[in-house]
Amino acid sequence: MTSVSHKHSSNKGITMSNLLFNRKSATVALAATAVLGGGVAFAYPSGTPLSVSASAAPTTDAGHEGQVKVLVTVSAANPTCATRINVAGAPTTVFPAGTTTGAVYIAAASGRRRVSARTVDCRKGEREHAHSQFTVLDAKATGNTTSPKGKNYRVELTGLDPASFVTATATLQGETLTQVVDKASVDKRGTATVKFKLKVAGTWVVSSVISPSGEVNSVTVVVS
Repeated sequence: MTSVSHKHSSNKGITMSNLLFNRKSATVALAATAVLGGGVAFAYPSGTPLSVSASAAPTTDAGHEGQVKVLVTVSAANPTCATRINVAGAPTTVFPAGTTTGAVYIAAASGRRRVSARTVDCRKGEREHAHSQFTVLDAKATGNTTSPKGKNYRVELTGLDPASFVTATATLQGETLTQVVDKASVDKRGTATVKFKLKVAGTWVVSSVISPSGEVNSVTVVVS
């Protein structure tokens, strides 16, 4: 009985050992799967959708003078997939896998544009797409080249960010202390108007500062 009992115990030990080994193997396999899946999930978090954004500004890049440079950024893209980018007015471009930022060029015309991103070369069920809008600013200031003395003189500004603010200063040439200042908010179309009553004859230069984006071209007017 003792021998049989020992043998049974031995067999049971082997069975338990095998069972524990199999369970351990299964646990290791699951852990490996989790790590492999987690490697993708870490850089491509589930529950965080793909997003795309863009900003635009005039450029002097060689070969693109007079155009607008659009900087496109994608977030939460699967790093194993390429991303196809479409910007209205620009040829389609593809970011290689792992690339999140790139530039395209479009014509210098103010207004709102659409940018879209779509992951490609992904496994079935893992492709995503996203889109957003951005504003192309082509800030310009225009005004008549002559104006009667004492009459309201207007400068029109276009291609501005609707969230910005204009401060314009008219300075009499040769008389830097002779200045007139006007301020204006930018409307939802990206336009603003400043006006001055220029009471002194001579050549005036109107310079405008757009907050927070910077300056635009100046306007020169001869008052007589």
